[in-house]
Amino acid sequence: MAGSVLSYVVLITANREGRYAACILGGAFINSFYPPYWSWRAGYVTGSTGAAFALGLQSSFAQLGAVVSPQFYQSRWAHDGYRQSFYICLSMICGAGLSVLYSWWLTRKVESQVLRVRREVLKAKREGREYDGRDDIDILGDETLKNRRLW
Repeated sequence: MAGSVLSYVVLITANREGRYAACILGGAFINSFYPPYWSWRAGYVTGSTGAAFALGLQSSFAQLGAVVSPQFYQSRWAHDGYRQSFYICLSMICGAGLSVLYSWWLTRKVESQVLRVRREVLKAKREGREYDGRDDIDILGDETLKNRRLW
């Protein structure tokens, strides 16, 4: 995410060659963000249907950018090298980063449970025993998710 933001800052300030490099690097940075984020989000739903729905929903929201982005690069903004367009994209990337931070905040208790259980599994493996699963992840124990108080 930080690499993508940096790419847009370079797009705003650099010359033609710098803009080309920033486009290449920005695309690489933002595309490397998708696989871990998709799998992380889909891990909170149950069953293959739930995971398919979560991935489809994330993908459909991502495709909204393909629908809206041509409006950011109108010919009336070409005179200054589409600087206005890059500012719009930079603000959208920052907004996406804030939404990711918010979703991490919503699931922070579940994340700590996942880490706790993983430590227990590794401890059992080191001791040469099987993990018994008594202390497992309880997603419904998270009051924020249980009561649907998401905002």
